[in-house]
Amino acid sequence: MAALRRDAALEALAQHLKCSICYEIFLDPVTSSCGKHNYCKGCLSTFCEGNGSRRNCPQCMEGRRQDYTPQKNVTLCEIVEVLGRDTWEELLAQSEQNRDNHHVRLIRDSDGVRYPHHHTPSRHRAGRVRKYFNRIVRLLTILSIAGFSFLSFRPAAFARLNFSPELRHSSLAISQDGRRVEVQKPRGLSRSRQERFETSQVMADPEFACGAHYWDVDVTRADGWAIGVAYSSLGSGDLLGRTCTSWCLEWSNKRLCYWHDSERKLLGGDRPGKVRVVLDMSQGSLLFYSLREKKTLLHSALVNFTAPVRSAFWLYGLGNRNSLSFTGP
Repeated sequence: MAALRRDAALEALAQHLKCSICYEIFLDPVTSSCGKHNYCKGCLSTFCEGNGSRRNCPQCMEGRRQDYTPQKNVTLCEIVEVLGRDTWEELLAQSEQNRDNHHVRLIRDSDGVRYPHHHTPSRHRAGRVRKYFNRIVRLLTILSIAGFSFLSFRPAAFARLNFSPELRHSSLAISQDGRRVEVQKPRGLSRSRQERFETSQVMADPEFACGAHYWDVDVTRADGWAIGVAYSSLGSGDLLGRTCTSWCLEWSNKRLCYWHDSERKLLGGDRPGKVRVVLDMSQGSLLFYSLREKKTLLHSALVNFTAPVRSAFWLYGLGNRNSLSFTGP
């Protein structure tokens, strides 16, 4: 049971060694100029470059001095190096799997700590846990004494989305499970009589008013597309990314770009096979990633959201089975 406690503690710690931009274990962690939040060095650099002169901390939005150079967080580097990033990534994956499984029966040990009943660490991992646990505790104690906190950010939660038959154009058909949208009406798909948009656009449920969320979209079967978010009030004749109430990543004419309020920013790069959208309503951030071979940040934007938003999509072309689909659990 002691090994279970140590393993669970490390899984919990792994959640707090996760960069809130790329959502992976820190790589060369640096501290933002606010002095409170930490990121991968490359992620923070990419985020700031993508927002031009706006160099706010992605989490607390505190302004960043133009002459500030992100400082390496030596303590976080040491914690990551104790087990290595690969091991921390394994612990992180296990932690997220346990957190997302809402039907796992929990048991309590003599101290009242609860654990998933199926969680049995291997002897090899248990040995590593025993070897390094005390060292990590000492490092965390030093952090606490120094008044330093790197545990303040809230990781995004996976959002299971469904395309809404009531929030689409009539040329689009939605699968019975709501996870795929296609041009035209192949057999086995249903069509609603209602028409929300004048072009081949569709929104998904649910609506987001707060919190941090992410979802993944398979775009391999779409000739051209736009993926983003918009206020639910987006007009029937409005185009995604061409209004002040919508933001999107777009692939068309063999080019990748970002659109907002009819302003386009060319991004370059290859066509993604899968796109991850990370939305943080509370912090006002919108991130787009490519998941083709490895997770790559395509674009980041700081947004002052003033109303709830929905995920929104635009399918280009009328080719048969031109489609988008949600992936994940």
